[in-house]
Amino acid sequence: MVLHSFNWSATGQIRFLFAFIAAVNTVHLNQIHHLMFLSDETRHMTTVEATPGYRGSTVMWSDWCENTYKPMITNSSTAFRWSDKRRAKKMVRKILPKLRIAKEYASVESADNITEDFLATLPKTFIMKSTHMSGGIVLVENHTETKCLKVPCIENEHNKTDLALTCAKVLGWNYGKRKGEGWYKRVKRRCMFEEPLPEVASKDFKDIRVWVFHGQIMMIQLDKARHSGIHQRSYVTPQLRHIPITKLALPYPKVTNFEKPIYWDRLLDSATRISEAVGTPFQRVDFFGFRDDFAFAEVTFSPASCNRGKVGFTPEIMEYYMGYVQTHPDFNMDPEAIFDIFSVRSTAEAQ
Repeated sequence: MVLHSFNWSATGQIRFLFAFIAAVNTVHLNQIHHLMFLSDETRHMTTVEATPGYRGSTVMWSDWCENTYKPMITNSSTAFRWSDKRRAKKMVRKILPKLRIAKEYASVESADNITEDFLATLPKTFIMKSTHMSGGIVLVENHTETKCLKVPCIENEHNKTDLALTCAKVLGWNYGKRKGEGWYKRVKRRCMFEEPLPEVASKDFKDIRVWVFHGQIMMIQLDKARHSGIHQRSYVTPQLRHIPITKLALPYPKVTNFEKPIYWDRLLDSATRISEAVGTPFQRVDFFGFRDDFAFAEVTFSPASCNRGKVGFTPEIMEYYMGYVQTHPDFNMDPEAIFDIFSVRSTAEAQ
């Protein structure tokens, strides 16, 4: 079957796309042979062909992330800089000088540098984290009371000695090799010490993580009570409409009572500006969200390490939709039209 040259809105394109998938087969999405949308002003849909049993260009996003994107970032001569938590903050400050970013107090390349004299130069309360991996985050209060916020940490009765041992542990980790994220081998391993943002301890705190595809915001991940209480997670559109998906391995309860913060539009604009500076096909730009303000956290290329190529989101149709958008950079995505993929799919499965 071949169809030629229609002028449709983004919503109409999505509706046709998934109605067509459902018509071919209401269970298996891998029967699309070729799908191409060209994003010029007239929004022409040029060619659609169906060949039963042939996967073609329909790919799950996690598969693309693991097998195409990871090698792309690994082979990039510049992308690794954004995975260096210390370096990324300096670059973001140049792009958005008014954006709030945690202040760095010091950093060390060896745990041997964490001496009594060194610790005496730091404030009584600080965060220790690594520059080259996800984890090894320790909160230190009153110079002696410590709390592991994200493993790996030394899980003994925490004291200054344990702080140095945790630093030594994370400096010895080959994080990139463990996760299949080869670009981390270029990131200089350091333990950095920075200010804790006091609002993180408040009930209003949440992690706000913006998924950006080809410079366009696909969705926003909200995480609440990640380090205390019951961890909640939701995915929303830029207009704060809840998207009915969950991570397959982590079916957290949904975030409740989330109202649009006064800084929402500024946060999304900041994510777009940072994405443009990074310049790769995908980034998740992470922020700390408070009641009246927000702060930059980090840039992530492979959330959950791309689920190592396995299905990450349920329902699975979301993986295929994300994969389609990711592999068709000319497709001018309307993030608010995403709900059509679920309504069309439900209709098809009911028939």
